Amino acid sequence: MSRARLAFVWAQFAPYHLDRLDALAGAGFAVTGIALAGASRRYPWPPAPESRSWDHRTLAPATPLEALSERARTRALLGALAAVRPRVLFLCNWPRPHVLAAACWARRAGVPAVVMCDSWAPEAAPDAWPRRVAKRALLAPYRGGLAAAGRAAGYLARLGVPAGAIAYGYDRISVARVRALANSTPWTGGPAPGFVVVARLAPEKNVAGALDAYVRYRRFCTASGHAPAGLTILGDGPLRAPLTAQARGIPGVRFAGFVGPDVVAATLARAEALLLASWREPWGLAVNEAVALGVPVLASTAVGATETLVQDGRSGYLLAPGDAHAWARAMHRLSAEPATRARLADGAARLAPRADVGGFVDGVGWLSERLA
Repeated sequence: MSRARLAFVWAQFAPYHLDRLDALAGAGFAVTGIALAGASRRYPWPPAPESRSWDHRTLAPATPLEALSERARTRALLGALAAVRPRVLFLCNWPRPHVLAAACWARRAGVPAVVMCDSWAPEAAPDAWPRRVAKRALLAPYRGGLAAAGRAAGYLARLGVPAGAIAYGYDRISVARVRALANSTPWTGGPAPGFVVVARLAPEKNVAGALDAYVRYRRFCTASGHAPAGLTILGDGPLRAPLTAQARGIPGVRFAGFVGPDVVAATLARAEALLLASWREPWGLAVNEAVALGVPVLASTAVGATETLVQDGRSGYLLAPGDAHAWARAMHRLSAEPATRARLADGAARLAPRADVGGFVDGVGWLSERLA
């Protein structure tokens, strides 16, 4: 195992970033994790504990991410990289100016830069050439890629990242952590959560579509004589007010707001199924959490995680994001057929190894040996 120092840069440390760096350190890698800020308004994760088993650096611990200009981000990040001098540098958010500056610094310093990416686009719908040229220019400094799965890898290769230096495994979490949280966190949310949405309340997440499907689902339950499950929505965002207004008068709907990973795990562990109806979703880490807990997933065909973590009819259902009737039928089937729900739950649990952070360690290990 190479002890060459690896550096990873994210905007802030979320629990799943800590999972990945902890796993790398546990596997014997020398790791530096760099976060631009200690918190953000968009994702108010708690600050990362300082007592980690790897080199932990938060560049602006007391400043929200949104208050840091690109100039301030670039200055702080380049200073940190010059001090760390990693053997391989892993970067995400590649379109951002400060990330491009870091990738260019790496090229000048002779440090291989790896782009971490879960973005993808159908091959049949390529970007117009000006956008494609611009993207290729932004990715030109990179020597390799760490992709979420095959579609993201293909996307990077089409944009010029060397295809022979792209590994899989980016979007992974610690299955053990999620299970431990679910087992140790008491349920304090009242009745069983029923169907659960874990998403930022933003247009691309299509929570309005999930509410529409839930109304239709309740009608199916009334017609068939089955008691409907509830709908619990975990998350916050700019559409909180209109979505709350849409849900007014619909029995069984509960908005819980932004909650910590312990509450997410405790809620999902008791869910009928996870609903992720997004119009656009590069990955969707809530799917990882659901399969870690053996919970069926009803997911939009636009969700990237469905490539490896949802098997239609075996661990959940894949549905068109705009087909509220199909979503309602799938939800009703889970409620009305306990054996079907149990079969899908078992299928989801069998996919848990694909969601686990071990895949991240494998991908990073392969790249570090190839590029270092």
